[in-house]
Amino acid sequence: MLISFILGTALSALLASLMVADAHHLITLQMEISRRSQILQTEIKLREILDGIAKDTDSHPLNIMPCIHQGNQIRYANGELNPISTSSTINGPIFSSDAISSFTLKSMELLNILEVKQRGSGFEYYACSAFKNPTPSKEEEAFIGINADGPMYLSGSIKSARGKRSCFILELKQQKNMLINVQDNLAALGVRLLIPIEREYTLYLSNKLELRYLGHLGSQNIENQPLFGPIPELHFSFSMNPGHNLPLFSLNALLPKEQVFSYASAGHLARFSYFNLIMN
Repeated sequence: MLISFILGTALSALLASLMVADAHHLITLQMEISRRSQILQTEIKLREILDGIAKDTDSHPLNIMPCIHQGNQIRYANGELNPISTSSTINGPIFSSDAISSFTLKSMELLNILEVKQRGSGFEYYACSAFKNPTPSKEEEAFIGINADGPMYLSGSIKSARGKRSCFILELKQQKNMLINVQDNLAALGVRLLIPIEREYTLYLSNKLELRYLGHLGSQNIENQPLFGPIPELHFSFSMNPGHNLPLFSLNALLPKEQVFSYASAGHLARFSYFNLIMN
């Protein structure tokens, strides 16, 4: 009886230890599956981000490309630091990664300038839609203005011209922005086309290792939202395909557990000269 009791106790202990080992193995396996799933989701989201940046360039034919900022030095087009770069909070940009500023234009809401007048430091434009249906949808809006020398960033108010369904009066000024350096103010008198900006933004990695979306309107940061993470390190690069004049974007990311992810995406719309755009 004693021997049977001892054997039974030993067998129970062995089974219990095996169950504990199996449970530990199962938990470890579940954690590994969860980790790999999270990394896969991050890779998919990074692909979508870069494809979105490439798609931004297909919203217009202009030679204005997204800007890559190294380290935590997120700068306006004139070289000044954006206030987010001086933030010491966990939502500020991390030093070890890049950021990228991009924008989308509403090219189907293109406006032809028929008349322009200088009003102090700003300008009043009388413009009409180049296409029949789409019309600017905001009372305050930012635009890319096109003259023979290149693009200008202009922002201000827009209202419908009295008695003209597809024509507008715009009160606009140049201002510091993330996209285009400020030109001589009188160059705004030569603007012949206005293209509304749908959105302008910067993507950066925060000290919390989150990818964040920083929305802009000229010199203002109007929103700052987390997208996903963690991503320990992120770098962007950009080049132009010389044969077809198409933009190519690449990213390299260091993910958790030292896993490296790389991806590339290209735009599909060739660039035009500003002069040809005006003449057409």
